Amino acid sequence: MQTLPPLKHQIVRDLAWSCFGPNIVDNFPADVRGKDSCIHSCPITLTTQRRHWLLQLDEEPKPLVQHLQHLNTNRLGLYFEALWQFFLQQDDKLELVAHNLRVYRGKITLGEFDILYRDLESDEFFHLELAIKYYLNASTTVLAANRHFSTEYRVWVGPNTIDRLDKKLGHLLNHQIELSALAESVPLLEKYGIETLNKVIALKGMLFYSYSDATAPHIQTASSEEHLSTDHLHGQWIHLDDFLCLNTPHSYWCHLQKPNWISPAIFSSSEGLMTSDSIRRHLKDYFTDTDRPAMVCGMQEGTHDYREVERFFVTSNNWPTE
Repeated sequence: MQTLPPLKHQIVRDLAWSCFGPNIVDNFPADVRGKDSCIHSCPITLTTQRRHWLLQLDEEPKPLVQHLQHLNTNRLGLYFEALWQFFLQQDDKLELVAHNLRVYRGKITLGEFDILYRDLESDEFFHLELAIKYYLNASTTVLAANRHFSTEYRVWVGPNTIDRLDKKLGHLLNHQIELSALAESVPLLEKYGIETLNKVIALKGMLFYSYSDATAPHIQTASSEEHLSTDHLHGQWIHLDDFLCLNTPHSYWCHLQKPNWISPAIFSSSEGLMTSDSIRRHLKDYFTDTDRPAMVCGMQEGTHDYREVERFFVTSNNWPTE
C-alpha cells in the first residue's frame, strides 16, 4: 500500500484513500476477466508531486468543497466518483476527457463510461471504471489447519446480501469495461480523438471477516487464492449479541454513516463519540427498527484527536440468512 500523508480534513482524506488507497482486487483472474486479457488495476500512483498537492489541498480545501456541493446526495458511489473527477481535473500529468459518458442504441442506454482520461506524458487514453464496495465474508467454514477464511469471490456479500463480489467482478469485466468494443461507442470516442483505449479498473473499499476470538488475530494471513489484493483493507463483522458481549480495550466508539466510510475516522474531540456502554445501548435500539448492518469503529485517544483503530460491521443475529 502507498503511504498516505496525514490529512486534517475528511473530504481530503477521502480523496486520498479513493485515488491512492489499496484495491480489493489488483490482478483479475482469467476465469472472470472477460473478453479482453489486457485489463489491469488503475496505474495512477501517489508521486511526490501528488503528495504535495494533497497537503496543499488539506490547508485550503475550498476548491474540493465547491466541487462536491453539486452532489446533493448521500450515495457513496457518486461521492467516490466525484472525488476521482476532481483529482483528474486538477492533476498536472493527466487530463479528464469525459465522465459518465453514456452510450445509446436509439433510445436504449447500453452503458456508461465512468471516466475517460489521457496521460499527458504518454499521450495514451484510458477507460477507467470505478467501484467502491464493502463486503462481508459469509463463508461458514474456517480451514482448521491454518485458520484461514475462505476467500472465494462468491462468499463476499454486501450488507443487504444481494450484492456479491463475484457478481460485481463479472459485471465490471464482462460488461462495463468492454463498453468501447460496441459499435455504438466508436463514433462517440472519435469525437474525443480516441482510437485506442487502455482499460483499467479501480475497485476500492473494505472486506470484513467473520469475528471469533480464535481467528480474529489471523485475519492478516487470510488466504488469497482468488487474487484478493494482498494489502486490501479489512475489518470484522460480528452478530449483535456477540458484540454486546465483546470485551475490547476501546473507551470510545462511533457509528459511521454513509458517506463517511471511505477513510479512517478521526474526531477532534470526544463529542459525537460513544462509550462502550452507550454504543451497546445505541445498537440495541438501532436493531429494533432495522436489520441492516451497522458500521462501527473503535477509537483511540491521541494527543490531539481520536482515531479509528478497529472497524466492525455489526449485523442482526440472523445475518446472513434473513
